[in-house]
Amino acid sequence: MTRGRHAQLVAALDEGEKTTSELVERLHVHRITVRRLLQELLAEGEAEQTVRGRYRRAGARPLIGKDALAILAAVEQLAPDAHLTGFDVLAPLAHQFFVEYPHLVYVEPASSIEAAFRLAAAGFVVVPASGRAGAAVKAEPGKTVVLREQPNAERYGVHGPIASREKAWVDTLRESHRGNLPFDYVELGRVLRALLDRDGDMRRLRNYARRMGYAARLDAAWATSRDLATDAMAEQLRAGFWS
Repeated sequence: MTRGRHAQLVAALDEGEKTTSELVERLHVHRITVRRLLQELLAEGEAEQTVRGRYRRAGARPLIGKDALAILAAVEQLAPDAHLTGFDVLAPLAHQFFVEYPHLVYVEPASSIEAAFRLAAAGFVVVPASGRAGAAVKAEPGKTVVLREQPNAERYGVHGPIASREKAWVDTLRESHRGNLPFDYVELGRVLRALLDRDGDMRRLRNYARRMGYAARLDAAWATSRDLATDAMAEQLRAGFWS
């Protein structure tokens, strides 16, 4: 393993769990090369595999709580038809942590029934995002999974059971805005700043935000001027981003 590639791969894994596809995109090398480098890191004890197709630095803190890992185990066989998104993916970037918090899974419409069955079998209360998810989330947030149907996951860069950090941020904002997740916009602004400080992909973030209808609020969040704040949500995001 060349010293340069070793350092690049380690730096990428230091940011959090990555799929092989994400590492290929990050290092700009062939998939075979990434797999070889990963095998060397695994053999040296510098990296470890968490769930199928995802890697992290050895000894790194996993997703917060065993519930997130249980969700991954329930949906990984459906990947990319179903994937974990939301705060579970963003947790390493957050300034504050929750003992109990709701989970978010996006799923292909044709696989929603199977995903709901798998999650219920794993002990979770599954609430469709199209209904009144907020009430159920308040009752037992740590064991509640908000399930939203979203077709064509690969179109949004999802190739495994976990969304990218960029997608997870927009999904969290989207569900919070719709009343399905009780997250604070100021904290989401802080998470956005941490995401961009840790080599977040601004182009991917903005493209997905545009598709979901949140580009204006995203632009207002990282703007240096308050003039772009379109509403109270945008102002709170901006307050967190620049705090």
